[in-house]
Amino acid sequence: MKDASRPSRPPLVTVYIPAHNYGRYIERAIESVLRQTMRDWELIIINDGSTDGTEDILKRHENHPRIRVLHQTKNGLNVSKNIALRLANAAYVMRLDADD
Repeated sequence: MKDASRPSRPPLVTVYIPAHNYGRYIERAIESVLRQTMRDWELIIINDGSTDGTEDILKRHENHPRIRVLHQTKNGLNVSKNIALRLANAAYVMRLDADD
């Protein structure tokens, strides 16, 4: 049976957010993606070993059909970016800093 909550084709845009201890900002960054008028996107969030409550905030979004959250031990920004690029399914990929 086909999962109706998941699109049957790749999205046009992948937005990825690398996050390490951005609990103060991450919710607003996620909401900014969710409020976009262009709906053909996926969001990948790489939690890079946060210790400030970021993980708890991200757990609230893990079941969204267009959001993927990956939790890892602290590997740094370059490793997080490369993971996001490998996971991206879209033709266009953009980074959104968690504190933007």
